[in-house]
Amino acid sequence: ARLESRWADAQRFYQRALDIDPSDVTANLWYAEHLQDIGLVDKMIEFSQIAIQLDPLSPGANANLADGYLSKGDCDALATVARKATALGHRYGTFAPILCSASSRRWNDMLALVEADIAQMQSENDPIDEGALAFRNQLRIFAAADSPASRAAAKQMLVDEVYSWSEDPAAVSLLIALDRADLVVEYLSKQEQVYWGGFTKSFWGPSALPLRERPEFMQLLERSGLLKYYQQSGITPDDCRWQGESLDCTKTAANEPI
Repeated sequence: ARLESRWADAQRFYQRALDIDPSDVTANLWYAEHLQDIGLVDKMIEFSQIAIQLDPLSPGANANLADGYLSKGDCDALATVARKATALGHRYGTFAPILCSASSRRWNDMLALVEADIAQMQSENDPIDEGALAFRNQLRIFAAADSPASRAAAKQMLVDEVYSWSEDPAAVSLLIALDRADLVVEYLSKQEQVYWGGFTKSFWGPSALPLRERPEFMQLLERSGLLKYYQQSGITPDDCRWQGESLDCTKTAANEPI
């Protein structure tokens, strides 16, 4: 239901699972993912922490909490829990700090993390995606650019590489970080199949503000079914406020007290 953007059904199913067994770790951590998708990031972090309290050694719960901190733009808090997720064997523990560096425009830090990740996979003879290598190579060129012209050209090559990825939620975050939020609607429109559960988490938090400030953002909420869900359920995402019958998710709205 969540992947198919049947948000009301997903909410009901998750709540039923938690009613049956509130101590089920998987129900708590998957419900946390749902909450992140619909823009309730504070509650998402709360349920991720509950999952960790129930099972401190849950790889998924620790990775989820790192993802929550990513949405909040808290790279320091993310780093601590991401290291734990990595030690427990969850790949996202390595990837989350990479995305947080990108959202903070700390490109040299991001390159160092990407290099370390690829080196680790090579040392363990793990298969490495060709797209990851291409991205690493483009990131090297971007980080080494020593003039505005060469940096702009290298940045465009990075944008082109990310835009070529297929059905990857990370592409949304990276396009925003590369100052091309204008391409997000186009990127999502060209996908053969968008499973909105997992994609819409990239719409929230301070790093996604350039996307929410664009007029096309409401198109994304409509296509994903979230706007209708908000209207019918009365739920308001953390970063938005209702202005009459219209939902405002701009910086002004995010800074208004509830």
